[in-house]
Amino acid sequence: MYCFVHISVETENPELSEPPDVEVNTELGKDTVQVDYEIPTAIDNSNFTKVTLRRSDGLTGNIFPIGVTKILFTAVDPSDNTDEADLLVTVLGKVFVCLLENEFKPFSQLKLINFYISSTSFEGLIRES
Repeated sequence: MYCFVHISVETENPELSEPPDVEVNTELGKDTVQVDYEIPTAIDNSNFTKVTLRRSDGLTGNIFPIGVTKILFTAVDPSDNTDEADLLVTVLGKVFVCLLENEFKPFSQLKLINFYISSTSFEGLIRES
């Protein structure tokens, strides 16, 4: 007597949608802001996929500091097949500065700018409002 067993291994990776990047401004004088972002959806032939996330700054929640934070999403199906997607959260701070020809200007002539400074590279981005 013979017995045949057919074992099939599911190897298809889930598909994770690409969430859009987010850019927000803090309130004047604040260094963090609450950010709402889209959680990507996963599609898989198993109909059961878990999506987890990890922030590049090691923090959890939806409060973000000034700067750029990368969020990595990972989808895992029951057979441990995976897919990844990421998004960037850019938080710009608000300050008043005077950038006019090295001259003193009264407060009424100061310009409001948005900025971020990377804590690792000390490079910044300035955008005039």
